[in-house]
Formats: sequence, C-alpha cells, structure tokens
Amino acid sequence: MSFPEVFSILKDILVGIAAATTAVVAVKGLRSWSRELKGKAEFEAARGLALATYKLRDSLRDCRSPLYLVSELADYNPAAWSGPNQEEADQFAYIYENRFAPVLTAVQQFDSYVLEAEALWGSKIKSKTDQLRACVQELNSAMAADIANKRSQGEDFKSDRDFAKQTKEKVTYLPDDETNVFSKRVRNAVEQIEGQLLPHLRRNN
Repeated sequence: MSFPEVFSILKDILVGIAAATTAVVAVKGLRSWSRELKGKAEFEAARGLALATYKLRDSLRDCRSPLYLVSELADYNPAAWSGPNQEEADQFAYIYENRFAPVLTAVQQFDSYVLEAEALWGSKIKSKTDQLRACVQELNSAMAADIANKRSQGEDFKSDRDFAKQTKEKVTYLPDDETNVFSKRVRNAVEQIEGQLLPHLRRNN
C-alpha cells in the first residue's frame, strides 16, 4: 500500500474520530444545558410558590387580627357592639368580607404557582399545598359561622361550646398564643411546603 493510500486512510480515520468527538461533546453540552434549564425552571417555580405561600400566610394573619379599626366599619354605631345582635352581625359581615378579599387575591396567585409546581414535581407538592388551601376554606366557614351566631344573638354557639371555641380560634389570631390550634395548622402547612421547596432553592445557591 502506497504512502498516499495510507495517508488517505489515516485522514478518514482522524476525520471520523473528530466527528465522533464533536458529537459526544455536543450531546454532553446539550445535556448540561438541559439540566441547567430544568434547574433554573425549578428554582423559579420554587421561589414563586414560596413567595405566594408567605403572602397567603400573611393575608390569613391580617384577616384574623383581633384589632378592629373604626375605618373598617360600614358606619360607627355603638349599639352594634353591645352584644350579639343584628347590627353587630352586619358590621362583622362587612369587616370579614373586606378582610377576606386580600386572602382571595393571595389564593389566586398561590393556586397559579401550585399548578406550575405540580407540573414539575407531581402530586406530592399538591398534597402539601392542599393543607394551606384547606385553612383558607376553614377560615371562610368560621367567619360565616361567627356571623350566623351573632344573628341568632349567641344561640348557635350555646348548643356546641367546642364548636364555638374552634370558630373563635379560627377567626382570631393572637401572636403570643401558642395554644391556638388553627394557627398551628397554618404554620405547619407553611412548613410542609417549605420542606418540599427548599431542595430546589438550594440547588442554585
């Protein structure tokens, strides 16, 4: 075999090796790029859901504040605060409706991030977010029950003291009260979500 023939064969081999090397490098590059994009998407989704979770937590806290300002009232009528009666029920219905509006806004934002997170991580994250979502529904029901009790002039709660206690715990938030069962449930729900999101947030640190 002549030198030109050998050289031609060696050249073809080298070209083949170079092409194969380029293909391997390209595949590895694509995989690395894909992982980077996936990691970035997961980080952004985790960050968005975390912020939406905290916003919802804070809106629940504000809604349950025991401090009622005159500016929150439809009109100031001292008779409305003399005990359970129609006037008091109307005032609280007005207050609760306005206080719950930011909660609904926070829930809408929270739900949009939950959908994104579920698409990335499946139903496991949904089972965690559902716990906080349930707290929102329970607070809404508790406020309705509190208003109904005031309309009945306190008769609704007289027949079920445990239900009355649970309702009052849900509609009122006291920062220093470590025994409030509903407040504990909200904190636990937030912590459960944090536990699912933290690994995704740490990956970009």
